[in-house]
Amino acid sequence: MNDLISRQAAIDAAVKMFEAWYGGSVLRDREIRARFDALPSAQPEIIRCKDCKYSCIDPERESDEIYCSENDFWRWDDFYCGFEKRREDE
Repeated sequence: MNDLISRQAAIDAAVKMFEAWYGGSVLRDREIRARFDALPSAQPEIIRCKDCKYSCIDPERESDEIYCSENDFWRWDDFYCGFEKRREDE
């Protein structure tokens, strides 16, 4: 099970468990918070179509739509999908 939970909620739960088991300690609370803050974020990076390497802008098209060469259709520039690959700096 990979539920996304709030980092702060996890810290609060760990601090409460520690207090219940061993009594409170400011130093221990700081250590718990530091260890949780060191964990990587589970939030994925979202790459919008306008920043994707598969997107192409047609200058003759009079809208904010972008052509997706991977999916073969037009999308809005702020849309995103599973094919997202960040455009390399040219």
